[in-house]
Amino acid sequence: MQWHDRISRRLRLKDLHTLQTVAEVGSMAKASRRLGLSQPAISKAITDMEHAVGATLLDRTSRGVELTECGRLLVDRTRVVFDEIKLGVTEIVQRSDPAQGLVAIGTTEPVTAIVTEIIGHLVRRYPGIRYHITISDRDALEHALRQRMLDLAITRWSPLPAADDLSAEVLFRSSLAVMAERRHPLLRSRKKLKLAELMEEQWTLSPADSFFGAYGRRAISAT
Repeated sequence: MQWHDRISRRLRLKDLHTLQTVAEVGSMAKASRRLGLSQPAISKAITDMEHAVGATLLDRTSRGVELTECGRLLVDRTRVVFDEIKLGVTEIVQRSDPAQGLVAIGTTEPVTAIVTEIIGHLVRRYPGIRYHITISDRDALEHALRQRMLDLAITRWSPLPAADDLSAEVLFRSSLAVMAERRHPLLRSRKKLKLAELMEEQWTLSPADSFFGAYGRRAISAT
């Protein structure tokens, strides 16, 4: 059977979207409610796709459904297809009116203050553009970029692997500072203090698994 007959006529975008939704929610029942389709219709769509590709796409378990290895492969490729279609439609809209569209931006604390100010300027200049902001840690934002859930991320710098599919640009550099109460005894001398002179003081640090917490602990350990 030719590829055109076996695949292109039997794999429909609607059915691929159904499979993607089932994978996201983990059950036919939840997918049924989200998509507004009956469970038999969802089951038939997935069965038809399995026949078309000649492989099992879902494993049915007592906890719901899970993608098989072939299912994950198809869903990953499907995500790219839908992203490209979405991008194409967006480009068409922007070509007719460049000042329209949606920009998905990811950021981390405390960079959110900078992102908010930037968007404030852009909104006044391009009122037709909408912005969706995701605030999370750097690893989650990097994952979202790879999954094409974000257009860009403004976050703390960390070198990317040499053969990475993402590109990064340093926008600015900033310094960290040690803060103390104005009347702290160490401030009376008004001399420039070294970190080693503060080792016996009581510290308040961010959580160890946060960027600033890990950075502060490394700096203290190296002193």
